[in-house]
Amino acid sequence: MSRRPREWEHEITWAVQHLKKKGFPSALYKLAMAGAVYYIWKARNDSIFGNKQYCPDSIYEQIVKDVRDRVFSWRNCGRSPVNRILSSDWHISEKVM
Repeated sequence: MSRRPREWEHEITWAVQHLKKKGFPSALYKLAMAGAVYYIWKARNDSIFGNKQYCPDSIYEQIVKDVRDRVFSWRNCGRSPVNRILSSDWHISEKVM
């Protein structure tokens, strides 16, 4: 996505309006959004209930790793220029394409 993230409510509104399509860009964004929600929630709960602390970089790396792992399990994402750019940005092998 070639836009800057905004406040949470704007981000959710944007996602609902723009991610109705099926395709690699939408799927990648949905995975990243779901990962962000999950890992931030997990870090919060671990901080409150488990006395663990996470740095933002470690949360980010976990999200990226999770998204990559899920994409690697897909059979074919298509070879469009947009898909190739997104794959490159996320360091996803073109073998998935």
